[in-house]
Amino acid sequence: MICWKKVLPLLLAMTLLLAALPLASAEGAGKKVDLFSNPQINAMIDANYEQVLEQGWAELRIPQSLHGITEDMLSPNALDVARRLIDAGYEARIIGGAMRDIVMGTVTMDFDIVTNATIEQQLELMDDMTFHSVQTGLTFGYVHYPDEIIDLAQCLNIPAAYYGMEGVPDFDPEALYSDNFIFDSFQRDLSINAICYDAATGDLVDYHGGLHDIREGVMNTIAEPETEFTSNPPAFIRALRFKSRYGYAFSDHVEAVLRQKGEELLLLNTPETIRHQLLKFWPAGYARACYDTLAEYSLLDTLYPPLSGLDAWDFMAVAVDWMDEWSKAGNLQSDDLAMGVFLWPAVAGAEDIAARSAEVFALENQVCEIDGDLAAHYTAMYALQSRLEQGESEDAEAVLADPAFDDAFELLLIRARIEEGLDAAVEYWTNVRQAAL
Repeated sequence: MICWKKVLPLLLAMTLLLAALPLASAEGAGKKVDLFSNPQINAMIDANYEQVLEQGWAELRIPQSLHGITEDMLSPNALDVARRLIDAGYEARIIGGAMRDIVMGTVTMDFDIVTNATIEQQLELMDDMTFHSVQTGLTFGYVHYPDEIIDLAQCLNIPAAYYGMEGVPDFDPEALYSDNFIFDSFQRDLSINAICYDAATGDLVDYHGGLHDIREGVMNTIAEPETEFTSNPPAFIRALRFKSRYGYAFSDHVEAVLRQKGEELLLLNTPETIRHQLLKFWPAGYARACYDTLAEYSLLDTLYPPLSGLDAWDFMAVAVDWMDEWSKAGNLQSDDLAMGVFLWPAVAGAEDIAARSAEVFALENQVCEIDGDLAAHYTAMYALQSRLEQGESEDAEAVLADPAFDDAFELLLIRARIEEGLDAAVEYWTNVRQAAL
């Protein structure tokens, strides 16, 4: 939750953290790569994409002398992990969001490495390594540095759902891991997330037309979209978020599946997964774009069933605009605030706030998880609205000390943008809060 009394110290801490992150050296910090201004690279991308369309995948290697991505654009820690692996005779590639963002010219802070070394071999080479296992039985490693954690994974096998599919290499559908980077590339959800940097050669490697799709502003799955979203349900929500973040268009076949089966594919995700994915939608500065994307594919009613049938979407649109303004002003924002704000119209006006909140949360929990602590916080946030609406208060100090005050005050600020008669209350509590800082 946002704590107004801690905003300045937190902003200072965040500034220091960003300054310390090894995104690039001082010399390379301002560098950008523009692959697509090079006619030779564009010709390579076009030729490769024709092969991808014809046979399902095709390797494209662009040498460092052409693509211009230098090591000072990469994390020194990621390069250290990669060099340890390469020096021991293994291969290592930086993959995923880091390479996508570097090609796009945006800031990246998340470096993942994939290798043909087994987990046991990785452990022998890395000094400070921990592991995380997921329900599918896969294990992923984290290499800890003082200022960064590098994700390290063994090459995965092609997902079993692809077995026998046209354009997919032959593989053992029973195996979890492989030593094959082509196989591993089929584990990626979107083509733009499958581009990698070969740390041994400096080559930029693309098996699925990801560079083509970045150049054209297109979002494409690696497998057929229905197969991808059915076998890997979180990929559906991630695709919606990336579309919102980058303003890309979906390819025709992805668009068709979303139009026909969007709600069905969304609900293949568990409430816990949906909650985890939505946490990434709202506080990052493009909440309005996420809202517009969800509305475009008629998914707002599905995601927020307590709001179905209410005239609540204008309020939600105002809320996401406010969140974007807050984020773009450089302020920190709670991941949890959005859900509480969005559900307010389903609770507003209830005589018994606690009872109505419980009903709303029970309905929402069928789609998107709200755990007990969060439900209690939201209920307290809603209950404070009547006290804040009244403005001047004899027990203002006690209200200010309520753990739910900061988020309750923000909800009041958002309400004041669309409801009449709240300006005096906003002014009063703004002054009270500022006096207490």
